[in-house]
Amino acid sequence: MNIYGPQWGRTHLDCFGKPTFTKDYLIALYNGEIYEQYLPTHKCLVFSKSGDYLATLELEYKTNTLCYDAENDRLIFTFDDVIQFGYLNLSDLNFE
Repeated sequence: MNIYGPQWGRTHLDCFGKPTFTKDYLIALYNGEIYEQYLPTHKCLVFSKSGDYLATLELEYKTNTLCYDAENDRLIFTFDDVIQFGYLNLSDLNFE
């Protein structure tokens, strides 16, 4: 399945950050409607491993990167904001 940002084909700016696979999900940082290159994002898109869209997580801080901590089943973020580091327990999420 291919997922394209809303300006696909009209610009060469990235809409998505590097995706991260977790135990149950595919998660990518998403710039949304903001097309300035190198601008930190405030959103994560969550998909099932089969490619079904599950949710958009609105993050409170400008996010640079994320990675998956498999041992604790959580996402670890680096922020470009007052808070510079944080995590989100995936067990706290409910997409039903």
